Amino acid sequence: MKSVYEPDNEDILEWVNSGQASWPASDWDYYVANGKNDELIFKLANDHLCEKRDFFIHALYYLVGNYYNNGSVNKNEGIRIMKLLNQKDEGCSLEVILWKKDVDDLLSGKLTFDKEYWLHHMF
Repeated sequence: MKSVYEPDNEDILEWVNSGQASWPASDWDYYVANGKNDELIFKLANDHLCEKRDFFIHALYYLVGNYYNNGSVNKNEGIRIMKLLNQKDEGCSLEVILWKKDVDDLLSGKLTFDKEYWLHHMF
């Protein structure tokens, strides 16, 4: 792996295929959600054959949680979230469809931001 702290798609796929169950670093979710890997995160969260799919579902929630936890001030993160939300539902896993609904509910005010739920979803 070239970089645990600034992973790119290649680093992430190396971890996915490594057989290593544990995260390479305690803040791996933060490092993976660095803005370079959004499409891969979304793809692997929908891939029922990916053994680490739960991590990538978590990473989608983490991205939103980090955005809200930081006061929704990072315009780039907001744009990234909207791009993922605008992906077609066709081919999405039930978990990703639920993530999209949760984000829509959060954005519309139907849900109140809960740091534990969004930043620690599934882990």
